Amino acid sequence: MTSIGWPLRVVRGGVLATVALLAGAGGHALAGGALPGLPVLAGLLAALTPVAALLLGRRTDALRAGLLLVLGQAVVHLALMGTADAAHHGVDGGHGATPTMLLAHLAAAGLGGLWLAAGERALWTVLDLALVRLVAVLALRRPLPVPGAARVVPAPEPPALRDRAERRRLPARAPPLLGARPA
Repeated sequence: MTSIGWPLRVVRGGVLATVALLAGAGGHALAGGALPGLPVLAGLLAALTPVAALLLGRRTDALRAGLLLVLGQAVVHLALMGTADAAHHGVDGGHGATPTMLLAHLAAAGLGGLWLAAGERALWTVLDLALVRLVAVLALRRPLPVPGAARVVPAPEPPALRDRAERRRLPARAPPLLGARPA
């Protein structure tokens, strides 16, 4: 497993945090919960991104991405329950999780985990191919040939004639004379 540089970790963490926020807030709204304003949702995203970046230090598979999404959705759900009005959460004030809500969160995490794992594979394939090409270019110190482009091979140089005698032995090369008769 490869360790990842911080800029890439932050981007990957931002993607995971965004998916967790959208799934958590979307599920919350579909269940009839009130959503807070955009600044609160942006604050949640800003809080989730660095935590996700810390947890995404290595390549991620579907199981790990799904577990991170469950964790992110739980944080979003708890934050939204704390900011919303108790009247929007049912009889118990919204502090209990119904089996339907849990299944919905798990299904969203499973699908999101598969989606993020496919994105991870695509990202790493592109980065691996780019790295291979960069190493090849640096090793050769010349550009790699473009597939499908014609290669130009220079013609070999004619051998140098050594002396005049050798030049005399060679027949003269010229087009035949038109209308000339053989003698």
